[in-house]
Amino acid sequence: MRSLLNIFTLFTILLFLNSCGNSNLQAQQDVVEDSTELASSENIEVEVIEESIFIEDIGEREPTDDEIREFGIISNIEDGIYPMFIVTIEFPEREFQMDFNLNMEYANIDPKSIDLLIGKYASFYYTSELENRLIDMHFQGKSLMGDYAPEVSDNWKKVNGVLSGAESPTISDLPGSISITDKSGEVFEFEYYVDEMMVKANGQEVNAFYTLRGVEDITYLRVSEY
Repeated sequence: MRSLLNIFTLFTILLFLNSCGNSNLQAQQDVVEDSTELASSENIEVEVIEESIFIEDIGEREPTDDEIREFGIISNIEDGIYPMFIVTIEFPEREFQMDFNLNMEYANIDPKSIDLLIGKYASFYYTSELENRLIDMHFQGKSLMGDYAPEVSDNWKKVNGVLSGAESPTISDLPGSISITDKSGEVFEFEYYVDEMMVKANGQEVNAFYTLRGVEDITYLRVSEY
């Protein structure tokens, strides 16, 4: 009788161990399957990020009061002085194209993928402002450009006043900001690369020759599915 009891007990223990083994095996398989699915989803996400033009999806927004809404084809992109790029956008229906400035430090576009924009339709907003473009500056009757001085044109504007902001030569890739204050107190600002000759004229009375030009800066851009 005791022998039968021992055999029954041993049989019960074997069944329990087998059940536990199967459960552990199934749990391990579940973990492997879950890990495989997770790795697969992560790989898909990485591929999407690598193929994405945008660093982050900023979503749609309405233009502000000083922004102009446009839609066209990006036909060319050229490197400017970093971080600026010159983006040429074509408007087929109106049969013309325009150049716009794009500052990569403020855009939501990956610089490494910017060439992927060429040939695509894009919705964008931009601002348009008039900017003083300095052509020549005279100090004590002589051009500060020396042998590179252009011939004076009747189409140029002229301002006489005291030069400021040219304390030292420009050492960055971007132009410095200088200004001329006339006798009435009006200030004329210019973006220009200051050199040693201009430094000598800082704080002195000068004659500046300039023109006005339009500056168009892209403030928002998204590739369209159109």
